[in-house]
Amino acid sequence: MERRRESDGIMNRSIVLALAWTVACSGTGNSGDDGPPVKVTLVTTAPPLLVGFRRESSTDWQMQDTNGKRTFEFSVTGLYRKVVVCTNSLGGISAGEYARTPMDDAMIRYTCDASPFTVSGTVTQRGFVGLGGDLATIDAQLGFQLRATAGSFDLVHLFRGSSRLVERIGIRRDVEIMGNSDLGLIDLTGSSQALVEQSYTLTNLASETVFASTRLYSGNSIVSVATLGPYAAAGNFQLAPEGMLRATDRQVLNLRACAFVSGANRDRVLRRTIHAGDPAMFTLPDSVGQVTFTSTGDRLEATASSLPDHDRVFLSRQSNVVGTNINFHGIVVSRTFNEASGNATMVLDLSDVPGFQSSWGTDSATQHFELVAYRGSSTDDVMTSSSVFQAASAIVTRPGSGRIRAAFSPEGTVELLDE
Repeated sequence: MERRRESDGIMNRSIVLALAWTVACSGTGNSGDDGPPVKVTLVTTAPPLLVGFRRESSTDWQMQDTNGKRTFEFSVTGLYRKVVVCTNSLGGISAGEYARTPMDDAMIRYTCDASPFTVSGTVTQRGFVGLGGDLATIDAQLGFQLRATAGSFDLVHLFRGSSRLVERIGIRRDVEIMGNSDLGLIDLTGSSQALVEQSYTLTNLASETVFASTRLYSGNSIVSVATLGPYAAAGNFQLAPEGMLRATDRQVLNLRACAFVSGANRDRVLRRTIHAGDPAMFTLPDSVGQVTFTSTGDRLEATASSLPDHDRVFLSRQSNVVGTNINFHGIVVSRTFNEASGNATMVLDLSDVPGFQSSWGTDSATQHFELVAYRGSSTDDVMTSSSVFQAASAIVTRPGSGRIRAAFSPEGTVELLDE
């Protein structure tokens, strides 16, 4: 029985994000410490391992007491940085740094993995079962085991058909989890409904392969309904029928166009809230230009020849792309910070963060690098991203190989991508 983590949003414990970066001084920027103070709040889903804050005009990190705490407040007057380190659902750590200004959103939400309970049960047909942010593959034994936190969640059963593709969906609403739970037999066969298949067209596809997936946000749970592809400029996606959804439910279409160019995976992604019958002709964001990664010890530098329209840029490194015990480091720099600081080179370097442990590092022989330009967030109706993903050894699996890789996001979550 395989377990897969879902992504997006603070309710998904999945994983991780980014860590300590420092930006190289290649411009004549202004630290901007003038002006009235603004209160900035960091909220995590579980007590983190480490939290720190510093002003851009200073090299001194102000480290916070994290014992039993999930909310941290800071008073800022100019360019500043926050760093947070958490355990992740792959058995490693995720460390994320934010480089921002008082003009940016004063609330930062970060996902720490804290799934102390086991939820088990059986179903009536092969497929997938999801609850919270966890998803289990249902094999011939028809049993499942999921990780969960305390709370109320919808349980979703995705029914596979004879072709092994997901054909139907059933939802049990408002499952209360207060500890380790055996739900017994979950029989949603009678109330399940057939997925609705729709077509899409992309207006600006280049020499790329497209994967189409849909995420259902339902009662504190996030479940990937299906992934279809590879496609070209036109293809299909699947939705849960509108008639079985509550007004608070949300479905998000994810169209990812990927190509393998010069030893790197290049992705362009469009995510948007979708309803059955909506117009489905879309335009992808522009690509990131040529990216150069330079790794020396704990320090990772990246430069891009050009960026598409964006509101933040994300630079990251991770110790591997498959398996467990994956450590992840990254930084999210807002566009306002970048423009105010005048920096052209992004640098990820954890060495100046007090308390950062050597066991939280990445293996230079297996690590992978990524640079992503984002516009919008996972809570918006439309979010776009363009990225370049490269292995340290320049050996990256080509799209279409059938492998799954863990991809980390600025929201502190992990997504499993078909490649």
